[in-house]
Amino acid sequence: MIDDVIQTVPDIQKREALARYLCAKPRGYISTAVTTDIKTTTTWTKDDDELLRKAYTLHGRQWEKIASMIPGKENHNCRYRWDNALGASMKKKTQWTSDEDILLRQHHDEYGRSWIIISVDIPGRTPDMCRRRMTVLLKRDHVAAETKRKQTSE
Repeated sequence: MIDDVIQTVPDIQKREALARYLCAKPRGYISTAVTTDIKTTTTWTKDDDELLRKAYTLHGRQWEKIASMIPGKENHNCRYRWDNALGASMKKKTQWTSDEDILLRQHHDEYGRSWIIISVDIPGRTPDMCRRRMTVLLKRDHVAAETKRKQTSE
């Protein structure tokens, strides 16, 4: 599928193609602009999360089968919830390492605020985790620069 994206827009970089692929709507997705009777965003309860965990154990990444086991959820809802909240590979509550911070800064310098592209190279970190961490790092940089500026002006 990434090759299809690259062929459609030949001048884009491979990373941009990957980002487009990751952002692509899942097969069978219907936009709410076309129909309003399909709910594309849902609230997840603890019971829903537990059902998702059990269904994932049974079916792996077969999202259509998983969605059929969870009332009111579609395959793209299940995939998004698993990949961004429940997946075992997510480092939900772990501290960022200095190596991750360095990698995040390098990628931010190179790709700007393309959080999906950045998160691909930082295992276990979602695009939102990367965005929030970069905000913290930039605030630290700003405070340090202000402190240094005040010290040199005195």
